[in-house]
Amino acid sequence: MGFDLYPMTTLENKKKWIPEAIREGWIALFAHDTKVPAGYLRERDGKWEAEPVTID
Repeated sequence: MGFDLYPMTTLENKKKWIPEAIREGWIALFAHDTKVPAGYLRERDGKWEAEPVTID
């Protein structure tokens, strides 16, 4: 993100936590995304993507 003060730390954290979130079926919250505020993370064709969910 354009305002990330520690982009390398952010990348390290993504590499650590996203695979675990995919394996364990966590719901991820995307505070920066108004169209898809939450979703399950999935890996398809070697890429990460969010499967949107509705949170009431």
